[in-house]
Amino acid sequence: MSQEDILEQLADSLADDLVIDWQLATTLDDQSETVIQNLAVLGQIAQLQGQTRVFSDTKPYGQAVDSAFRWGHLHVLESIGSGVYGEVFRAHDDVLDRQVALKLLKTEVKSVVESMRFIEEAKRMARVRHPHVLAIHGADVHQGRSGFWADLIEGQTVDQLDPEQVMSGQALFLMCDQLSAGLAAIHRAGIIHGDIKPANLIRDDQGNYLIMDFGAGERMDEQGHGVSAWQGTPLLMAPEQMLHQQSGPASDIYALGATLFKLATGRYPVPGETLEAIRQGHLSGGISSLQVQRPDMEQPLASLVDDMLLADPDKRPNTAQIQKRLRELEQLPQRRKNRRAVISIITLLVMGMVFSGWGFFRAEQEKAQALVARSQAEAISGFLQDMLNASSELGRGKDITVADMLDIASPEVDQKFADQPQVAAALHHALANSYNALRETGKSLQHAQSSLTIKRGYLDEAAPELLKTRLEQIQGHQLQGDHEQSLVLIDDYLQAAVPVLGDDNRYVQLARKHQINNLFSLSRFEEANAILEQYFAEIEDPATATHNFGFEILQAKANALTFSGDYAGALEMAHQAIEWLSIYPNKSPMNEAGIRTVKALSLLQLGRADEAEKLFQDVLLITERVYGKDNQEYLETLNNLSTAQKALGWNAEALQTNQQAFALAKQIYGDQINLTVIALGGNLANLQVEQGELQAGEATMRETLAMAIEHLGNQHVETLKLEYNLAELLNNQGLHQQAEAMASQTYAMKAEVLGEAHPYTILSMDNWAISLAGQQRFAQALVKHRMVVEGLASALGAAHPYTWLVMKHEIESLQSAGELTLAKQRLSDMLTHQRQTLPVDDLQLQANEQWLLDLQDLPD
Repeated sequence: MSQEDILEQLADSLADDLVIDWQLATTLDDQSETVIQNLAVLGQIAQLQGQTRVFSDTKPYGQAVDSAFRWGHLHVLESIGSGVYGEVFRAHDDVLDRQVALKLLKTEVKSVVESMRFIEEAKRMARVRHPHVLAIHGADVHQGRSGFWADLIEGQTVDQLDPEQVMSGQALFLMCDQLSAGLAAIHRAGIIHGDIKPANLIRDDQGNYLIMDFGAGERMDEQGHGVSAWQGTPLLMAPEQMLHQQSGPASDIYALGATLFKLATGRYPVPGETLEAIRQGHLSGGISSLQVQRPDMEQPLASLVDDMLLADPDKRPNTAQIQKRLRELEQLPQRRKNRRAVISIITLLVMGMVFSGWGFFRAEQEKAQALVARSQAEAISGFLQDMLNASSELGRGKDITVADMLDIASPEVDQKFADQPQVAAALHHALANSYNALRETGKSLQHAQSSLTIKRGYLDEAAPELLKTRLEQIQGHQLQGDHEQSLVLIDDYLQAAVPVLGDDNRYVQLARKHQINNLFSLSRFEEANAILEQYFAEIEDPATATHNFGFEILQAKANALTFSGDYAGALEMAHQAIEWLSIYPNKSPMNEAGIRTVKALSLLQLGRADEAEKLFQDVLLITERVYGKDNQEYLETLNNLSTAQKALGWNAEALQTNQQAFALAKQIYGDQINLTVIALGGNLANLQVEQGELQAGEATMRETLAMAIEHLGNQHVETLKLEYNLAELLNNQGLHQQAEAMASQTYAMKAEVLGEAHPYTILSMDNWAISLAGQQRFAQALVKHRMVVEGLASALGAAHPYTWLVMKHEIESLQSAGELTLAKQRLSDMLTHQRQTLPVDDLQLQANEQWLLDLQDLPD
């Protein structure tokens, strides 16, 4: 290669890539020394000012080209980036029918060397296929212009991100994870990228990072080294490159670490305003530590970045080791959660205490007082040490859960403390409490009974320590769904406790709260309300309260109003509970999640599904943070969210959420039938119907209804809901006689259980009216339609979506019966309310406006 060709290639490299191939520069003769020095100065100025090649546009981003043109099979649409020699366009690939990014050599550039470099860069990039590496689809020369085309990434290069905003540990983790995975793919292809820097990294509009621009890349030799010693961006170059030693994959690791360091601190690991200053910084070992600069960051992550910046390339982690350390770091929160859980359960077992702030325990549980004396605590301490030693036998690689710890402890209690009954009783009580919190109610009831048996040997029935254990037994039956047995135990409990302790005693109040919850579950709302009114009329001041019982009663009252159909009242009571909680100093996250759920359910019934959906999303996040994703609380929230999404008409989202919930239910309950499984089955059936799968929906609904009748009885609200849905489905399929039989039966049962004025009862009459109209029995149908419209308007308001729904059904029946004058009047009345409530572009409003026009064209 001639001296002129070498100089031209060096100049091209600097101008377009801001890098100088010093290996090539050493082949120049002595007379070119001044030129080399000048190139070095230019390189320092450009790189230290942080200029970028890909997006240092001379045209505004997205500027349309003066005239559209074709390059091969690509239709060029607009210019989106420009360098000295290359230009990037948005183009349409006519073969694959999609938009791509096309990088072309500028028309004024006639350099054969530059043309070859374009093609070589494309070849290097095309060797790598990875989600976090820009995908190259082809390279070619058309009309004398070299170029290649790649995925069109909508996003920003990392150097375009806010320079004043340092990255959080979580964001840095994501970036390191994705880019090290992409870099691993590059290295597996036998390529050294050579210039990892913010300008060559892009974050797409989904928040994912990709590596691009292989202009400085090169093939590795057989030893895994690069040919060029010095190539890259000085502030991000590895020490071996700055000191003119051999580069390799470890040099890319250093550049990635330096990039992460810069984004986390706002400064480079080895700062300097000149090449010499940077070189001296490396020689003196002046690399800053991220652990020192960001003490707030997770120490393992900061340590990983520091190791990527080690002076010795052999000591830097490779991409596989980086990924391994990131996976370990990813598991840290769960490990810490497990460790906290283990510490908490140890404290619980030693002291007999329940921590309301610990995720496994509900807010309704109180802190118990110490159950054992110091000598007894010492005995328990030895027992716990044995338990911890035994847990290690489960294997170091296994995540030791609280359930594992409890299962280890349980069989040993009676054997080790046969001569210390008070210690054994305390441990059985704590285990019962813990298993209740984990919803392992069968085990909880066993330990509660063991504790009671022992305590009855030395305590009276009204002794506080015995009463607390009886409450665990009551709650165990309640959580197990055995509400009748729980109520029997509560009656016995109150007979023993009230004469001795009085109605205001905390344990008595807790028993009555369990009584209310059981009655709600059995749809015995009047009895539950009577207890609330008689014993909980006054609510403790939250500012001075020592526990959250006042909040729990407000929440119970909101639930009572919801069950009775007074959704506006329930919403107001939920607001009162939220206000109480905002003042109370020791609230827990699950308190907030619980009352937001009550509020969201009320909003859902009031037709404000958009607000309800947002609340359920909030509850889902709280529940995940506290309990994780594999528990009943998370499952119930998914179920509620699916209902809200369905109410909004988001059928695809609702179906996806419901399927997630149903899969989780199978994981949690297996073949067990309970209220949650039944509710999910009903939802699944409704969603199948919404998707037009009527036969599948009917089959699912009948199967779920059979489960509900068997498990809950024919008077339970969930059973009645399923019967309503089945009658509605039968009407939709034109099976009006079957629908009539189901609807009339459901209406009678709802009227008995809920009362004739309850919205659920009224809606069952709506199904009945539709079935009668479907059989041409219009006189009977129209009477019932009018009762339904007036009943729902009274219960929910004339502008409620449910009221509009039943009005629509009445109008349809009037139209079928030939009562067009009355049909027009009813539709006009409904539109009056909708025009006052809905925006003019609402599809429902527009459809009804057209419906009225169509009716007016018909003769009366």
